[in-house]
Parts: sequence; structure tokens; C-alpha cells
Amino acid sequence: MDELADIIGCKPSPLNYIFTDPKLAYALSFKPNASYVYRLSGIHQWKGARHAILNMDFRIDKPLRIRNPGVIRVDAFHNIKMSLVFTVITVVAVLFCFIFTSLL
Repeated sequence: MDELADIIGCKPSPLNYIFTDPKLAYALSFKPNASYVYRLSGIHQWKGARHAILNMDFRIDKPLRIRNPGVIRVDAFHNIKMSLVFTVITVVAVLFCFIFTSLL
């Protein structure tokens, strides 16, 4: 797209915007490239191109956010039950190892 923009004459240079619009120069240099940058100058300029470029992060992040499920309530004895199950499994495994090694 940059090659075509060079031919048409609508490829923006961040150096042109450093002193007049530093936020836009930063966005042109370090943020993802979008088709809006080619509407900043050239044949078919668009007045909303600057706003679209600066708010591109919001339009990318908003659809990817999940809803807030709220507080997940956990049973008060859930941790105690899980630790008891883990302890029983560990004791059985250790006893099995001792019995198995004593038979060899």
C-alpha cells in the first residue's frame, strides 16, 4: 500500500507532523498502520482521519473485552475438601510406592 501511496502522493510522513501534531506523529510512527493514514493528505482527504487514527486502539480493544462476570462465589469448604482429597491421594501414592518397592 505504501508503494501505491507514493505513486498517488498521499503517503504521510511522520516528520511533517512532529511539530504541528505530535500525537499524530507518534501514532503514525509507532502504532499499527491503517488505511486511514492515506486519507490525511492527498487527493481525497478526510477530516475524520486524524480522529480515526488516534482512536484506533479503542476500536481494537473494545470488541475483545469480555463481560465482567462479577464475583465468583466459592463454597466455604471447597479449599478444605480439595486439600483433603490431595492429601489422601498423596498418602495412597506413597504407600503404593513403599509396598511396590518392598516386593522387589
